[in-house]
Amino acid sequence: PVETAAPAPEPPAPEPPKVEPPAVKVAARPKPPEKPAPPKKAEPSPAPVAKDDNDFNALLRSVEQQNRRVEAPERRPGTGNAEAARTAPPAAMAAPVALSASELAGIRRQIERCWNVPIGVPGIEAMRVSLRIQLEADGSVREVSIEESGRFDADHGFRTVAESARRAVLSCRLDLPAEKYAVWRDMVLTFSPGDALSG
Repeated sequence: PVETAAPAPEPPAPEPPKVEPPAVKVAARPKPPEKPAPPKKAEPSPAPVAKDDNDFNALLRSVEQQNRRVEAPERRPGTGNAEAARTAPPAAMAAPVALSASELAGIRRQIERCWNVPIGVPGIEAMRVSLRIQLEADGSVREVSIEESGRFDADHGFRTVAESARRAVLSCRLDLPAEKYAVWRDMVLTFSPGDALSG
């Protein structure tokens, strides 16, 4: 008989190949682009200052000469100028800013309010009295001197008028612009009794 071979067992079914999911490449998050450092601002080198000492020194000398003319009090034996030297601002800071005509008139009006004009003096209408007035920063009077000392000694009527003007200056506290102290700390004012009597 024919032998029939037993059917061969079926080979085991091949295992389906393991399908791996496709590898998804996760791209690493890109780093933000680095901001370039802001360019350092170049420190502007100071412009070379032209040192023209001659012009500056000339200006300083002219201011000092101006102050000497304005400030130079009469020197008397036994009186020093130490107080003025201590209280005077440096010349560079004391550059004078002129008083306006209205400010001068205002100062004169303040003093004239305190002035008792001696009306019985002969020739008073034509007299003019110039006083050098030195003031402190608060407006108080440091010193008052009569400019025409020769006439003061020789003319009794002039002396009477000059002394009355001097008393007026000493009795008034003046209201003055503080920012112009360098100008008004030492000034010469001329008083005219004739103008005071007519005004």
